[in-house]
Amino acid sequence: LLLYIRVVLFRFSGALSKISADAREKGEKDWHETFDKLRWNFSLFANLYQFPLLSNQQQAIEMYTLARKHMDVDELFEEVEKEINSSHEYLEIQEAEQETRATTRLTVVATVGMVLAVATGFLGMNIWIMDWKKHSWLVFILTMAGSTFLLLLTIKCSNRLYKYFDRLARQKPKKK
Repeated sequence: LLLYIRVVLFRFSGALSKISADAREKGEKDWHETFDKLRWNFSLFANLYQFPLLSNQQQAIEMYTLARKHMDVDELFEEVEKEINSSHEYLEIQEAEQETRATTRLTVVATVGMVLAVATGFLGMNIWIMDWKKHSWLVFILTMAGSTFLLLLTIKCSNRLYKYFDRLARQKPKKK
């Protein structure tokens, strides 16, 4: 059993090294699913085979403990577990960063969209054009075209706007 555990731990370590090498070659996006499968399999392995006792007899327990110690099973397990956990933490940080960027970009687009909605809302109040019936389609088309143009421009420039807003947020307030 201990030899099996040791071999499987070496295989997990080798698989993690292969995933890391593939990530370096192909990019970070492809290795997420493969790593999740490896992490799941490692969790199953730990639940099924990483138990400290094999028998309820004292002599067998002592022999099993000595064999585990001399085969470095516990140290190897801790090392592989540490590698997997550090890779998982990195993935979580990357995902959180991507979600933050996407949320901020959507916030920028929503902010500009809200301003456009308020601006076009004034057109519904009939305060500028007294003879609304004659020009209603023209005003509607011009307003929609302008709003659509500004919204598409905002979406296209949202990354730059995100960086601008991010710089504004990071600026330290000036002391009075």
